[in-house]
Amino acid sequence: MTDEQIINELKKYSFYHRIKVKEGIYTRDTKNSHFSHRKLFKYLDTIDFRNKRVLDVGCRDGIFSFYIEKKGAKEVIGIDNFVSKGTVDFLIPYFNSKVKIYEKNLFDLSESDFGKFDIILFFGVLYHLREPISPMKRLSDLLEEDGLLLCETAIIDNIESKPIIYVPYNTGPYDDPTSCTFFNVQGLKETFDSLNCEVLLIKKFIDRKFSNIKKIVKNILWLIFNKNKILGIDLIILNRVLFIVKKNKIITEKTKKIDKTHDYWYRSHKEHQD
Repeated sequence: MTDEQIINELKKYSFYHRIKVKEGIYTRDTKNSHFSHRKLFKYLDTIDFRNKRVLDVGCRDGIFSFYIEKKGAKEVIGIDNFVSKGTVDFLIPYFNSKVKIYEKNLFDLSESDFGKFDIILFFGVLYHLREPISPMKRLSDLLEEDGLLLCETAIIDNIESKPIIYVPYNTGPYDDPTSCTFFNVQGLKETFDSLNCEVLLIKKFIDRKFSNIKKIVKNILWLIFNKNKILGIDLIILNRVLFIVKKNKIITEKTKKIDKTHDYWYRSHKEHQD
């Protein structure tokens, strides 16, 4: 295809990710607004994807799926609520890619769909989930032993005295009403611990540029006008964070306790029966 043909083809679709098609040609002109997503490639480069089965949850146009395929992944499956037609109809054939993308909701995902995975990418999805714990357990169940889960999400960045999950409804600091669930780091860490996942890395993506000052001011103004305060002050500042966790396989007293807790949380139990 000529450059003109490629550009005309891309114009037929609406892309969220800015993916390089060839030198000087991208799926969209402007960069993705999520500065943390651009930084994720640095951490993807630290992981050995060779001969691994990988699941990309909330894959959108597949920018990370295509990237890890180039890193040697044996199989890459992406799921999203809405399949990107531009990716399925144009990018996958153009790249001669073996990436497979399915229209599927995380809440409907089970092992019977695609089996288990060595690595799961879970980028920019968690804070959109009104009920976050069950799908996190679902992803843990889909991991092979010693498998890796990479979770990038928005967090509360300035309250760490206790593990917290903040769940606003139509009053959150993001304009998007679907941004409805924000852990702090401690809350997210303890949740992964409870799922028998060892935390290997916690990396906050702090935007040091001047543009981040605007975000802080916006959060403060939101707090003032919504009058959402505790003891007169409640500076809920949001940030982004990357967790890399590993599913443990070693049976210890800790994991036995976790299994016992799972019986209590997710299934029937007999602990308080005669």
